[in-house]
Amino acid sequence: YKNGRYTVLRKLGWGHFSVVYLVHDAETGGHSALKIQKSAAHYTDAALDEIALLTHLASPAPSPNVISLRDHFFHHGPNGKHMCMSFPPLGPTLLTLIKQTDYKGLPLPEVRNIARGVCRGLQWMHSRGVIHTDLKPENVLTSQAPTTHRDRSDAGSTRASSMASAASSRQKFAGSEAAASAEPGEAGDRSEEQGQSIAEIEGLLTSSKTSAEEKKKLRKKLKKKKQKLRARIKKMEKTEEEAEERAMEEAEDGVSAL
Repeated sequence: YKNGRYTVLRKLGWGHFSVVYLVHDAETGGHSALKIQKSAAHYTDAALDEIALLTHLASPAPSPNVISLRDHFFHHGPNGKHMCMSFPPLGPTLLTLIKQTDYKGLPLPEVRNIARGVCRGLQWMHSRGVIHTDLKPENVLTSQAPTTHRDRSDAGSTRASSMASAASSRQKFAGSEAAASAEPGEAGDRSEEQGQSIAEIEGLLTSSKTSAEEKKKLRKKLKKKKQKLRARIKKMEKTEEEAEERAMEEAEDGVSAL
């Protein structure tokens, strides 16, 4: 992936929106968790929202208790164009730890550590105007990084990192169309209707409960959403092309200097 920068080592997991692989990063020499989104337009729309949200949360500095985005790019495959996102590789989810105890519960010190990490992550999100909306055990990761092979090691360190967004959920975020410029405290200003995704609108259009008049309004909204999505993709592709051109120019300058 990304012209040979990322090499897949093994699959870490999957969800409704995406598949996640443990990869080797040739540029850094380390490992990353590479999330590959499905190619349909509404999945790309959700991924672009996630990128904007995570970029916003990392400014002016990232929180150790909220997952951080390392890199993102488009990958062209046989099934279309996929948005890919690179994250630090973390450990098992809280749900995995619960299952490992046969649902009998974790030791109290670990429960305290996990609860503290989740609360700190949520506090950071709230201070940046973000509401999680899908907090559950499978969306809380511990800080132990996965190995390059399959194993059943113990939980290790259980400092929790609350995921800013999950593969199967959407977040209510103030101005997700321009997330990087949103200010904290604006999250409550956006109505539920304004926050509808392409997938949600398409679902309402197929529902027998939606009136003809509502469907007419929804089709107009869907058209605008898709136009914005195409514009965002075009802008991101242009940014990637410019970055590649700069990298090539720098490489050529280096060869000239030699």
